[in-house]
Amino acid sequence: MRGSLLRAGVLVLAACVGLACSDDDDDGTGPEPGVQVIQLQAQAFSPATVTIDVGTTVRWSGGTVAHTVTPDDPDQPGVWQAEAMDPGEVFEHTFNTPGTYEYHCDLHAPMTGTITVQ
Repeated sequence: MRGSLLRAGVLVLAACVGLACSDDDDDGTGPEPGVQVIQLQAQAFSPATVTIDVGTTVRWSGGTVAHTVTPDDPDQPGVWQAEAMDPGEVFEHTFNTPGTYEYHCDLHAPMTGTITVQ
């Protein structure tokens, strides 16, 4: 009886550890190969400046208020179209063209960012 209880306890503990380590519920804030996450904060992109390799996806995530992710040069090769984001939304763009991409939030003037693709 005592061995059965011990075995059951070990199995429950192993199951809890497995659930805690599972990435099935990834909220977009953890490291993910080929993805650079930029958090939308109240008045800033964080990080504001990133350098990535060609083929990397940038994921703009979060925010407790509405924001935009608007390229400074909408005609630049490889750039995305301006994206309006409600609180908590996520926007992704994969960068396949090397260059420097500057962007801003139309709703919050202090919010600017730069992505360098190499």
